[in-house]
Amino acid sequence: MKRIIGPSLAAAAILGATLGTAQAEAKVLRFGVFFSQRANVVQKVLIPWAKWFEKESGGTAQVKFFFGGSLGRNPRAQYKLVQGKVMDIGFVVPSYTPGTFPDLSILQAPNMARDAIEGSQSAWRLYEKGLLRGLDKIQVVGIFTTGAYSVHTTVPVKSVADLKGLKLRSGGSVQNEIVKAMGAVPVGMPPTRVAENITRGLLKGSVSEWNAAKTFKILEVTKHHFITSWGVLPLIIAMNKDAYAGLDAKAKAAVAKSGAIMADLQGKASDEATNQAIAKIKADSEQTLTNASDADVAAMNKAFEPILAGIKKRAGDKLWSEYVKVLQDIRASRK
Repeated sequence: MKRIIGPSLAAAAILGATLGTAQAEAKVLRFGVFFSQRANVVQKVLIPWAKWFEKESGGTAQVKFFFGGSLGRNPRAQYKLVQGKVMDIGFVVPSYTPGTFPDLSILQAPNMARDAIEGSQSAWRLYEKGLLRGLDKIQVVGIFTTGAYSVHTTVPVKSVADLKGLKLRSGGSVQNEIVKAMGAVPVGMPPTRVAENITRGLLKGSVSEWNAAKTFKILEVTKHHFITSWGVLPLIIAMNKDAYAGLDAKAKAAVAKSGAIMADLQGKASDEATNQAIAKIKADSEQTLTNASDADVAAMNKAFEPILAGIKKRAGDKLWSEYVKVLQDIRASRK
């Protein structure tokens, strides 16, 4: 005797099969992060974005995180690991691959972007305008920045004059120029080793933005903090081309929307965390917090003139002018 399946049961069976197939075919994207999942950018930017992305893709794509460098510990190797398909998505620091992204160093110009909102919004807008070279070998998911760099030391720094001769960790060629212009000695090393080398006395401190200083325990080994605006560090969330090609139309559309969302999340989360860190330092009687004085700012502006001239020359008049305009627009919108 044949069993007759009613229309509603048949529809339910077909729907169940369809959902099962969609779930089975969901593209799993391996996202490698070389630092701890406790980092502010992970908790406030990457994880919220991943949840949004999975929903926006209609369940056709999923993000699986690998924290602590489990897919590759070397911060300088992340771009190659993405290109080499060791990871589908990676957290790339452009300054670790000199020459690969020639225009992003514009964001490291001192005394320009003052916080992560200005930096992140500027970075994404410049990318959307097609003004940033070197990004054609990857699929850009997001470009944003850290907050502005300050100086964290084991010895008191009350003015720029106190920086002279200090060995400070710095990252990348532009930051090295900034440190040298202040009479200090730049020392390059991975952020994961900075706290240890400060403790051992091999460094007197580090040029770091506040969230990185907390993540890499630099704030735990320094007691003096000189607030400056020595540029912001651009960061890329990069996807390899093959992984992107394997996504369906809905997931690709979600990737296209991701950059603006990441820039907004990072700007707000980073600046909020920075303000919290500064407030904590202010409340600690054993630590000192010094803002650059007007005289310090004037001295820095003078010392930085050759650095800015070099950045302008490398960027070209069009990109530099657009960066200045974008910054002005962002500041006007925040008033």
